[in-house]
Amino acid sequence: MRKILSVLILAALITAASGCISSNPKTSVEKTVTIGHTKVYYSGDVSLSMAKNLALFLQNEFSFNNDTDIFLTKSGGDYTVKITSTYKSPDDIEPATRFYLHLLASRISQDVFSNSPVTLTIITQDSKDLFSTKSEYSYVASGEVRVYYKGATKEEAQKVADYLVSLVGQNYEWDLILELEKDEIYRISALTGATTADQFTDNQKKAYQGLAKDLSGILGGKVELTVTDVAGNKLMTFEGG
Repeated sequence: MRKILSVLILAALITAASGCISSNPKTSVEKTVTIGHTKVYYSGDVSLSMAKNLALFLQNEFSFNNDTDIFLTKSGGDYTVKITSTYKSPDDIEPATRFYLHLLASRISQDVFSNSPVTLTIITQDSKDLFSTKSEYSYVASGEVRVYYKGATKEEAQKVADYLVSLVGQNYEWDLILELEKDEIYRISALTGATTADQFTDNQKKAYQGLAKDLSGILGGKVELTVTDVAGNKLMTFEGG
């Protein structure tokens, strides 16, 4: 599912490098670095190593096969990453894509900028901002399972990731969000490829109920497990603990 989303987004992010540089009024371009087909334009306090790391990260994420322009700026300790696309209007960006980009901003923050705040913006070829999202989570991984977390500890998130890998295996791609708020309830969102609750069998629903109970034991507290679609919309909720 994760690969399918990235491929769909890739089709909209491909753009020729020519014609994009001079048309971006918000970026004073001083330097560039290219990894594969990813060209990062950067200036000011942005270091060459940061620009290289961003280019490598995005090239690995999307496997660009056409030249794609990225604009990187820094203000204080915050980074802004702008990706040129072929989208024409905000309505062209589907909810699932928006949700994917929201999680991607958090991974860029952690993997490229040492957890500094990141704003990820999709722009048109004439530099109009279409969609922006800010990094919100840290994340851990076990196999192909990623657990994004906020409020909970890294150790708790890793326990969840490791347990899920023991159930689904190293190669199963699964994104989950773990949040702990003041009411001390662990809220876990599990993304799935389903679009309605009717697509789940009774046995699958029982399995999710059992998972909520198991995760409650692992985390040592009450768990609210919500099964969502790829856009983060709630389909079903189960309680454990």
